Amino acid sequence: SPEQLYIDNLLGDRKNITNFGELISILNIKYILLAKEADYKKYLFLFNQTDLELIKETENLYLFKNRQEIFKIYQTDDINNTSSEKIAVDHEKVNPVRFTLGDVKKKYIVFTEPYSEDWKLDGKEPIKAYRVVNAYLADENNGEIIFERFYKINLPSYKITIITFVVLIIKKKKK
Repeated sequence: SPEQLYIDNLLGDRKNITNFGELISILNIKYILLAKEADYKKYLFLFNQTDLELIKETENLYLFKNRQEIFKIYQTDDINNTSSEKIAVDHEKVNPVRFTLGDVKKKYIVFTEPYSEDWKLDGKEPIKAYRVVNAYLADENNGEIIFERFYKINLPSYKITIITFVVLIIKKKKK
């Protein structure tokens, strides 16, 4: 997946990174859990990050908190630079596949679900932000982000399945 490739690239460059929290904030990641297993020592670079805080250590794990602000949906003027200013977008989660948006003042809206062409803002396809998440050019009429595949494929399939099930039960009772 794009987000796994992104994380793999970051880990490959871990010796040169001191802002891991900032770099993963674009994925809406607030906590990192590191288990003290066979290869955990190659992840000890997390202790050298300026924006991660160790908040818990047990015999078997470390728990780090990302000090960077994270947002499910935010606005920014630059979708290629993780350091650019990010401002939360007021939104309402109508259901897991539909979000209504408030006012936006910046150039882009970033939605931190893994990139998919099925996430549409008012029918418009997303562009890739930071090579991994969904972004949209903002305008004055930003309405809803919807996972269209659910409404076009999944929901009709569920309805057909339920109707078929009910018909089969009715036929079985008539016998």
